[in-house]
Amino acid sequence: MEGTITYKDDDGSEVYAKTTYTIHLGNTGNSNTADWLNDLELVNNYDTERNTHYTYNVKVQSVDQIIVEVEDSKEVNPGAEGNVIVAQGTVKTMDSHYGRLLLTLRKEDIQKGLSWSVTTPFQRGMKVFDTKLPYDGYGLPQTDLSLNDYKWVKFLVNKECRLANGNYVPTNVMAKYPGEQAYDGGGKNNSEAAPIAGGEYIETQFYGHVRLYDINQLLNFLHVEANNGNSDIFERRWNSETFEYEDVVTITAYVDEYIYVYDPRMIYYRQAASVGLPGSGDGIEGVNLELWKETVNGENRMLKFLCRRLKIQ
Repeated sequence: MEGTITYKDDDGSEVYAKTTYTIHLGNTGNSNTADWLNDLELVNNYDTERNTHYTYNVKVQSVDQIIVEVEDSKEVNPGAEGNVIVAQGTVKTMDSHYGRLLLTLRKEDIQKGLSWSVTTPFQRGMKVFDTKLPYDGYGLPQTDLSLNDYKWVKFLVNKECRLANGNYVPTNVMAKYPGEQAYDGGGKNNSEAAPIAGGEYIETQFYGHVRLYDINQLLNFLHVEANNGNSDIFERRWNSETFEYEDVVTITAYVDEYIYVYDPRMIYYRQAASVGLPGSGDGIEGVNLELWKETVNGENRMLKFLCRRLKIQ
């Protein structure tokens, strides 16, 4: 039995798990049987009788425990495996269409170095922040094609970007998407990796100063800003849970629709809008408009910020 479950545990942490449960057949007792939870003879009885119908009632109690009753049977501790996320922060679930959301990160967490991980049908892995900053002053290395399928989420730092009228983007609203031209994901000549902390700022009809980041670029950029005493991207807010003031940065995240126009294992990045246009280079190895066949009805894509308040099992 496979599936994805989400719930809040006793301390309020959100649990997200993709699990597989193995239910062993057999007459192991049920709630109508005396002391059925502790009767070893029942628990270890995997006999099935001929000419008998067994109805299994399965109750998922948590990611590591389910109850199985067969009108006549129970099995504790069945085989269970899968990925489990226990997060004291918020887990956002979105459908496969384009979407955006507003999020905040604490300056205190950023200064310690935030890591990230990703899970997709094509790749899964993690990049751990190195506080020694060995990558030209940054804590996260530039990725290569072995972990490249994370550019389907892009980020805009609200207080960094100016509108055409000169004002910064307010921190209480989701910023308008500036277009793919505001993001540099690499891929020039189909070989260059993305800039390690973001590309060039651009000007559009709506924005006077704007750029987008992927998660690797964003966390490198934010770490530099968090340790810059003159940075103005943070603001002080009251935390109603801790009853303390804290410095936070507001970020608008843009999630691409769940479809691929290029294979991220072969190409660093391709703007979806450029595929099919004259001179776009279609026909090169890796551009493939039939990749949807490998992802439709597949597993959820997950992109995670990793800090001291997030535990992965």
